Amino acid sequence: MAATITSSTIASGSAGSGQPFNPDEWAAEIETSARDFRVIGKLVREFTFRGPADQLNIPIIGTITAADFTAAMEEGNNASIVYSLPVNSSKAITPGMSYAAAILAQRELDHSKYDLNSAYQDELAEALAQKEDQDEVRFFQNAAFTNTQLGSTTSNYNEPLFLSQLQSVVTAAKSKAKLNGNLSLVFHSAQIDDLLAMGILTNTSFTGVTGGPAITGIVSKAYGVNWYMSDNVFVSGGAAYMPLLSREALAVARLYKPKFRDQWTSDNIGWKLVTWQEFGFVALNPTAATIMIGKAT
Repeated sequence: MAATITSSTIASGSAGSGQPFNPDEWAAEIETSARDFRVIGKLVREFTFRGPADQLNIPIIGTITAADFTAAMEEGNNASIVYSLPVNSSKAITPGMSYAAAILAQRELDHSKYDLNSAYQDELAEALAQKEDQDEVRFFQNAAFTNTQLGSTTSNYNEPLFLSQLQSVVTAAKSKAKLNGNLSLVFHSAQIDDLLAMGILTNTSFTGVTGGPAITGIVSKAYGVNWYMSDNVFVSGGAAYMPLLSREALAVARLYKPKFRDQWTSDNIGWKLVTWQEFGFVALNPTAATIMIGKAT
């Protein structure tokens, strides 16, 4: 699914005026802007591809097990302790595993004024960030993860649901779920009224990362869990899929900057600009996340 942006008005300016269109400059600007719009993508381990043919190998470390020591062993009347050596493996993630794409059709885009270009770059960056965040939540729901799913399409967030999510992650992830800031909850804005009614948050100041209104970014912390509000979470059938996850649950890798392609379209007598960001995921700890399904309206 590609996020699509359609512009119905032509850009200001005329041939030869304003800043020329520069794909390399736009790529850097869009990546910087997309970083601000990403929410879930900031909460997991992050890596970078060097090029589209590159792949990143994530090591999966095996475990060591040993039999219990018994009194019979001490007396020499039983078999010796047998150790099972670890079996190590790796999981490769490549750009081809997933991608975010956004399309912008605009007449005379290459001659538009620079401030208008900046606005378009922000729109493209937001679309890329939204697609990536949505895909990450979908990834939590597929066979790569064995997480618990709580709630329903009509559920409101409440303290018991949050504590159930927390219990599920801490019990399954064990030492990977540390209550010191590496656990994060991402909730849809439709749940804000329910969260404000929760007793554990009544004495917490709900502000954004810059001290402003709670529009995006971290808005609270409770029980050592960071709380983020984002409408980038996956929404389907009126329900939002809101993860509580450890930073150890998932790794994402992406190309170091978005790519561009432009094409002249005779339908609207203008240029169609396509930008895309290639990225892939891998489950580092399939038990270190859980999903709360709640209303998205």
